Amino acid sequence: SFLKILGVGMFGRIVGVMVFAFNLNILYMQSTAMTELLLIGTMMAGTYQLLMWHKEETMVRLLQAGFWVMLATLIRYDGWFLLAFAFALIFFHSIRKFGYKTTEGILVLFTTLASFGIVLWLLWNLMIFKDPLYFAFGPYSANAQQSQLEAAGVLETKRNLPFSLQTYIYAMIYNSGFFTFILGLIGMAMFWFDKKIKGEMRIAAIALMAPFFFNIVALFLGHSVLFVQGLHGNSWFNVRYGLMMVPTIAIFVGYLVHRLK
Repeated sequence: SFLKILGVGMFGRIVGVMVFAFNLNILYMQSTAMTELLLIGTMMAGTYQLLMWHKEETMVRLLQAGFWVMLATLIRYDGWFLLAFAFALIFFHSIRKFGYKTTEGILVLFTTLASFGIVLWLLWNLMIFKDPLYFAFGPYSANAQQSQLEAAGVLETKRNLPFSLQTYIYAMIYNSGFFTFILGLIGMAMFWFDKKIKGEMRIAAIALMAPFFFNIVALFLGHSVLFVQGLHGNSWFNVRYGLMMVPTIAIFVGYLVHRLK
């Protein structure tokens, strides 16, 4: 569906699907009790509806985008970042085309639905633990775990942007394969410089990069930890985070194949 609205022919679409569906790490993760693939599904559905809203500008597409983003926020915190990302893209598109008053209404409508999952999560923490931010700062939170790692001197990405960037790129390469990663990179560059694709669609497609920016920010701030072989000794701890960019890489590989064909 992504590739279809980007004007990619059937052959490119098939290649894109195969790059994702035949990825060994994706095949492995679908056999485990982990949440990554469910998150990928909801985030990609939300991103697709966001792109369709940029194309059609209908209320139905906006509500569908908000619904899928809301589900993503209930799965992992990556979805929270997608919500902020989508909010910024909707604001940028609306303020240019509709003006302030209409933009205000559009954002209120989208955010009310899209953030409902976050409100429920904060309410749940308040009712159970008497602290709406217990999940963020409690004794079993990621923050508490990262504090222990920092004290041990192994949280090397914190406040180190180049190393955070390098670490996540390694995770992407290990999960997608170096050759596939390079093809996706070329396809992405060709896509964003393709004048045949409308400017608003190219801007909206930035949402496909939300997992990338989220993980870089999380590593830099010390809210996340990721060890990959070659950078952190002989460890693969949380390397699965790189899976979140596999569908984006698959889409751009499919686009590249279409262009080359």
